[in-house]
Amino acid sequence: MSTILFSKTFIKDLTTIIKRFWWSGIQEESSTKPIHFRSWENICQTNTNGGLGIRNLHLVNKSLIMNAAYNIVTNKNPLLSAVIKAKYYPNSSYWTTSNSATKSAFWSSVLQIRKDLSSNVHLQLHEGNSSIWSSPWFPLWDSIHDHLKLPVTTNPIPAQAKDLWYPNTNDWNIDLLNSTFHAPAVHHIIATPTVPSTSPDILR
Repeated sequence: MSTILFSKTFIKDLTTIIKRFWWSGIQEESSTKPIHFRSWENICQTNTNGGLGIRNLHLVNKSLIMNAAYNIVTNKNPLLSAVIKAKYYPNSSYWTTSNSATKSAFWSSVLQIRKDLSSNVHLQLHEGNSSIWSSPWFPLWDSIHDHLKLPVTTNPIPAQAKDLWYPNTNDWNIDLLNSTFHAPAVHHIIATPTVPSTSPDILR
């Protein structure tokens, strides 16, 4: 479950086996239909809430894959992250790489939870070394190209978050933002906090 994202059908079959056991038990000598004294939702509650602590297999499976993806993008194991990047997305980032290329079952699973991971992480801007085009640095990052003012007159075109700051500060350059992006994007960028630090940006 930590390497392959199972299909909903397979998870449903596994859950059915567990349900049948808890509701029916071993009925070798009785063919009568058992009575469901408690709903499955109640059974899956934690012990402290009066349940049996049986976990939702779909959520467990998904969370384990999400944890693996998080470890990759945060370089928890630098060698593993480097090998996977060289193999699957050498010229892009995890957040923007195509999912159509030939891949392993593990990498396919990691890509399938990408949107969920993106919505549950926050890129903390320290040095501002994160790409503004291919990393989840503010709420509209995945549609940032749609918020560019055309024709683009900003030269050079900003590449990293720090390129949108006033020189030698962590403060957003309002004039630069207004000349580069439309108002909705500018509003969200200005509301994105920064940390006065020289450390690399951190995915939280």
